[in-house]
Amino acid sequence: MAPSLNLSDNVAAESCVQAVTFFRVVQKLYVFLSSSTSQWNVLMEKLKTTDGSVPKRLSETRWWARADALNSLNSNYRVYTGVLQLIAEDPLQKKATQSEAYFLIKALTKLETGFSTAFRSCIL
Repeated sequence: MAPSLNLSDNVAAESCVQAVTFFRVVQKLYVFLSSSTSQWNVLMEKLKTTDGSVPKRLSETRWWARADALNSLNSNYRVYTGVLQLIAEDPLQKKATQSEAYFLIKALTKLETGFSTAFRSCIL
């Protein structure tokens, strides 16, 4: 039954543009923060004061990976945006890194992203 649930979840997630865009932002957040040890270390330092839930990579074959990623985003939203803000304003960062951080901040602070996070967390 689990493979059928996974297949239906993937089809549902890919059936509308908003869902595809939302999960793309969640994946970009994980890739951006995990692509550099300095960025990951800043995140880990900030997460010490919370439940410590790190961003998760999305998986095409495991539906619960989407749920884990959303739970992490939902529980540490302020930490993630704060870390992105630190990276975006750090003059020692490359301009491309700062730009990507600003892009992710803008994407995460959209009302539709917040709604999608809450809505999809309940579903998954």
